[in-house]
Amino acid sequence: MTKPIPTISQSHLCNPLATIEQLSTSGSRLDGVSKEEEDSARYRSALLTQRAGILLRLPQDVIAKAIIISTRFYVGPEGGSLREHPIEV
Repeated sequence: MTKPIPTISQSHLCNPLATIEQLSTSGSRLDGVSKEEEDSARYRSALLTQRAGILLRLPQDVIAKAIIISTRFYVGPEGGSLREHPIEV
């Protein structure tokens, strides 16, 4: 049984990683990937990256930067699509 993905509100963030517009017009969404599927893949990828960083005993800031770089690849209409570049977790 999979855990539900927490909902994210950006109203309190001064400098969010991605705007709501960028998330709603990602390459994956334009290629027909559902919001739930994309959110799930992004969440699992971040979780896997975090766990790998902990096992490698990397500093938290390095792990966070890796998650940001991975996430930015899939954000916005010019970003990668899960149809072309699936996240294998």
